[in-house]
Amino acid sequence: MTQTKPSATPVRVAVAEEPELVTLGLAAMLAPYDDLALVPPSPGGGLATFVDVTLHDTFARLPLSEVTLDRLVGRPAGGRVVVYSWQLPDDMVAIALAHGAAGCVSKLLPADELADALRAVASGETVVRKVADDSSAARQVGLTPREHEVIGLIAAGLTNHEIAETLSLSTNSIKTYIRAAYRKIQARSRSQAVLWAVRHGIVTEPATRPVTDDRVRVGGPAA
Repeated sequence: MTQTKPSATPVRVAVAEEPELVTLGLAAMLAPYDDLALVPPSPGGGLATFVDVTLHDTFARLPLSEVTLDRLVGRPAGGRVVVYSWQLPDDMVAIALAHGAAGCVSKLLPADELADALRAVASGETVVRKVADDSSAARQVGLTPREHEVIGLIAAGLTNHEIAETLSLSTNSIKTYIRAAYRKIQARSRSQAVLWAVRHGIVTEPATRPVTDDRVRVGGPAA
């Protein structure tokens, strides 16, 4: 069946290769905007209809997967592709735009700014909208560079064991950094630490996520 673009609004948005939790969260963000609609993927993971914008999370991997990006940009029904990630380093943005992406947008943008960015991309603009890493907040509370890094990895959803593997440190060392950081940011739980990190733009998505069964429940013990 030939897929054709509907002439009427709203702007139709799809999310590429994201888990259901992320898709539902984004749908909730866009729900108040009548001129924007999130289109769910078909059972096979593809697109059942034409969309205006496809959001693609690179998970901060460098070098950027140019093959994946080229595939998404080349989909006839996928509309314009926007890299949508926690972190958008300049070299990633340059590669994304060079391979046909219509923009790069931070996951930390509030709903109003995300909605504006999606409308601009759908209208034909190239959009790059970042949220600066508020390193001043980390300095004000006295976080060391290692504590800053650990809090950023917690905010990205890694367990203590995964953080230890990512940083090539022992789990006990990670717990020590966490306890020290929690005191400085006045967090009593993991969920409070995540909230603090997201508010200040401190989210560190690792290039590769270690595989582990040592899961730490969000909101559980401080370390």
